[in-house]
Amino acid sequence: MQSQAMHFKARAGAALADAGLQRGLSKVDGFAAKRAVAIRELDDLEGLRTEAAAIRDRALADLDVWIEAFEREATRRGATVLYAETGADVIKTFYTGDPESMRAVVEYAMVPVVILGGAKKGNVRDLYQDVYDAVVIAGCAGVAIGNNIWRDPDPAGITRGLAAIIHGGKSVDEALELAGQLVAS
Repeated sequence: MQSQAMHFKARAGAALADAGLQRGLSKVDGFAAKRAVAIRELDDLEGLRTEAAAIRDRALADLDVWIEAFEREATRRGATVLYAETGADVIKTFYTGDPESMRAVVEYAMVPVVILGGAKKGNVRDLYQDVYDAVVIAGCAGVAIGNNIWRDPDPAGITRGLAAIIHGGKSVDEALELAGQLVAS
């Protein structure tokens, strides 16, 4: 991942030249003076700071719980959550269901993205279509599929079709033919 720090001055200059931002900044005139007055009016500034630090520490101690809650809610609303706790080498995520939004995930990720197979699909054509859309159209690096291979009566055939799409850019029908499932699907 490339550091964006080198672009800070240019981005800050562009932001400060923005007319909308300048209008907003003009409305905060006297902020420092108003803040000083507000602080003087507090009965116990140090107590408030101590309490705020304790809240921050509790949040950090339970950060995994907060992150999981965030992920559940974001996923429920249709977002894909990407983690990069220690600088991920690859991202495994579910296919978004449409190539355009998946391409946005791929472009944003800055590391290779592979899609998960998820629950067993109703038929091989649906599996291959998702893989084709994600890999060939959206630019995913590959797949991490289990159930849809191992639970199929012909795991080798399914794998041949997947390889044809992923490594050869073959169409769904070509992959079905290679898997020996063109008629069955």
